[in-house]
Amino acid sequence: MTVYNPVIFQGLISFHCLLITSILNSSFSEQRLPQTWKSVDVVPIPKEQKVEDISKHLRPISLIPSISKLEEDFVVSSNLGPAVLEVIDPDQFGAIPKSSTTQALASMLHQWLEATDGTGAAVRVILFDYRKAFDLIDHGILVPKILTLFIPRGVAKWVINFLTSHKQRVKLSSSCYSD
Repeated sequence: MTVYNPVIFQGLISFHCLLITSILNSSFSEQRLPQTWKSVDVVPIPKEQKVEDISKHLRPISLIPSISKLEEDFVVSSNLGPAVLEVIDPDQFGAIPKSSTTQALASMLHQWLEATDGTGAAVRVILFDYRKAFDLIDHGILVPKILTLFIPRGVAKWVINFLTSHKQRVKLSSSCYSD
């Protein structure tokens, strides 16, 4: 039976935290990500036991480097998120902290009832599903908008670098992948 010394683990944790912090700080000071952090493996995961139609029975899962995801989450929570919340439409409910579809429906119903109250008017509604919308955003349009946000210029440049030159490949096994 092996007995592990918790003091050794504590030292390793401290060392790794310092190392990761140093790497992340270098990325921020250089206002760019290493290219390997922008490389993604897409792994097809079966939705069902028997895969008959690959367009219906497989779900693509992106395997993003953990350190890249860590840095992305930090930038969004500390800079981008608050800056976007300052300029976003107050009637926006999707992806807004502490909002819900119930609040969105209540707001829509209130506006519809207010608009038709005693007027005999009708309301026509079109609903869109923007689930994959971010995947289709033209970065040429997005970059100037990022530069108008109230965030440090270095963070904006880091975000722009984050959005450019991504590479992805489909990985079927450890030795079978596209390039």
